[in-house]
Amino acid sequence: MKFAKRVFHVLVAVLAATAGVFFAIGNWDPVIISFLGWSTGTMPLAFWVGIVFVSGILIGITVVSPRLIRMSVARTRLEKELGRRESESQPETHSSDIGQSSVPMPKSIPP
Repeated sequence: MKFAKRVFHVLVAVLAATAGVFFAIGNWDPVIISFLGWSTGTMPLAFWVGIVFVSGILIGITVVSPRLIRMSVARTRLEKELGRRESESQPETHSSDIGQSSVPMPKSIPP
């Protein structure tokens, strides 16, 4: 199942990259972006779409990263706590105690 999922993800990535290449080839017309009185130079539309795409990825990573770090720290803390509690709940056995029972064995009777 993991292999099929990985193949599916690779296929989706390849299709997205192919669509991006075709978009870039088909939209190489120069455009000028104007926003709030600010105007850019003439650049291809595919360039601006790529800039917006990469900017979105960076903003998304920046927004999500603090939460992921907090979750990772909390997970590590909880795993340590679980390990400590599991070791406390298990009876301790020493190598000298193995094979010995708590019931005393009768002493051998001399002949």
